[in-house]
Amino acid sequence: DVPLLFEAKMNWLTKPVIVVWVDPETQLQRLVVRDGISEEQALNKIHSQFPLESKRERADIVIDNS
Repeated sequence: DVPLLFEAKMNWLTKPVIVVWVDPETQLQRLVVRDGISEEQALNKIHSQFPLESKRERADIVIDNS
């Protein structure tokens, strides 16, 4: 479980790279509920990370968790 694998530029260390993907609205709502934060705070967290769609494109395996 390495949520910042791409941000840390360490994806070359492991194969295969598996990404658990979820649609953006579900991602937002799950983050709000999990962390007990506002949608604005959740969006700030989401936007501070490598885009999930970009992670999906770079993954060897994608698991859809929508």
